[in-house]
Amino acid sequence: MTTSAKSRFEAAAPPGTTRQTPRSGWLLLVGLVFVIPMSGCDDAVITYKQIGVCHHYVDPTAADLTEHFNAAPAYYVLFQVDSVDTSGSQQDFHFAPARFTVGGGAQEVHVDQWLTDALAGPFAGAAGVFPAGQAPPGSPSTFIVAAEVSAAPGGQPVFSLTYAAPPQGVPDPNPNLTVLTLPDAQTPPNEQYDCKDVMGMN
Repeated sequence: MTTSAKSRFEAAAPPGTTRQTPRSGWLLLVGLVFVIPMSGCDDAVITYKQIGVCHHYVDPTAADLTEHFNAAPAYYVLFQVDSVDTSGSQQDFHFAPARFTVGGGAQEVHVDQWLTDALAGPFAGAAGVFPAGQAPPGSPSTFIVAAEVSAAPGGQPVFSLTYAAPPQGVPDPNPNLTVLTLPDAQTPPNEQYDCKDVMGMN
């Protein structure tokens, strides 16, 4: 009759003794615990506020200074990004304004870089890198992003920003970074006809 490994081990133990786990096994287990990497949680926090909505602007880049119009429920909405806090991250944040989506309207839309440049000029947000471990007020100065969006039926022109994943097929330079967007002020819609009035440029 063949004796199993377990029965051979039990047979080798003197009567009245308790089986002990080999010390080498405990050392191996402890070693495995220490080689398993601890998973960190990196995050960046973007604070922003909606500074206004408007219906008319002149494209300063066009040779004929083309005028653009819309009417409610369509709006040009402008947001001011007040800070980008990377103090909770060990990796640089590769920021792209086009990844902002605007919610709260009839449908979700992305921030429009061309519109942002036309409305905000030198104050327009642009793609760039925010170094890791940076907290306000060390964060760069504020900047503007903009989009054209329609309000929900019967709704007020009050919108929100979310930093979304990149388009399908586009690599994410920060796949393990959680980006939070927080409104830092609850403001009224500030609806103006001319977008320059929202920017305080008139």
